[in-house]
Amino acid sequence: MAGSWGPFPDSQFYLRKVEGAYSTHGYWIMTGAAFLEGLFVLSWYFPGAVLVLRGAVYSAEGLLSLPIVITCGAGGFITAYTIDYALGRKGWVALLSSIGLPTQSPKLRTLIETHGPIAILLAQVHPHSAALASTLCGVFRMSFFRFFLFTTAAVFLWGSFWGILVYAFGRTTLSILSSSWVPWVVVGIWLSLGAIRAWKYKSTKSGQPKSNVSTE
Repeated sequence: MAGSWGPFPDSQFYLRKVEGAYSTHGYWIMTGAAFLEGLFVLSWYFPGAVLVLRGAVYSAEGLLSLPIVITCGAGGFITAYTIDYALGRKGWVALLSSIGLPTQSPKLRTLIETHGPIAILLAQVHPHSAALASTLCGVFRMSFFRFFLFTTAAVFLWGSFWGILVYAFGRTTLSILSSSWVPWVVVGIWLSLGAIRAWKYKSTKSGQPKSNVSTE
């Protein structure tokens, strides 16, 4: 679901390139495309989700199997998000720590462990926000088991939703989802929801009465 960014080609360019190969290599195309778009930073330039959802269109036409299309896309995305998590935990964390961000803060880690699952669920609505969320889960050291469990569940949930939607309504839905403004809307909504949850969490904590410890 990525559009054209600067010198990079848009989704229609890639669709034209692989259009004739879906009948023989469709599942491999979708797995590879999902993997590329799931990688942090690269996800903003490569429209892998569009190539996966094109498979749902071909499923409706009897050329491919929708469950296998969803599974291939999910496999590619989950692999990429796991790499994002690892890079966040081992690479980005060092960079962010060097500029003074509190990546080792116990409070932030508790916040991620507590609210990370819902953030992952919301982020997986789109590969751009999902790649960012996966990286941040690594940076703030969310446990890998929880990250992988909730990411896998969310990827299959949203993948099934989008796949069935395109399967049912066809190319018109796909053309809307591949529009260049969709990523900005999705990421904006995700960041807004995250900010609201953080504000509510901070308000709740600040409203709790402090315990008075007296010494005699």
